[in-house]
Amino acid sequence: MLQRGTASWSLVFTLAEPGDPTDDVTARWPDSRETVTAGTLRLDSAAEDQAALDATVFDPAGVVPGIELSDDPILHFRSQVYGESFTRRTREERP
Repeated sequence: MLQRGTASWSLVFTLAEPGDPTDDVTARWPDSRETVTAGTLRLDSAAEDQAALDATVFDPAGVVPGIELSDDPILHFRSQVYGESFTRRTREERP
């Protein structure tokens, strides 16, 4: 069990409509856009094998066939940044 109990997070997609800007993270879409809840992640315990977890890296550009990245430049840049973060993190000496 986590120290403060279960933590949860819902993944909610806001669906774009034709003409919505997808390359400007500062442009707000109207609140009337349709949303879809894709799922909820619930964490109720810590990883048993922290070393294996530390050896993984999240890549937001790693999508499955049928899913495409938007033209948001920050999204494309994150893949490089997360990779660099992983490299630095795995080089660190731990106490």
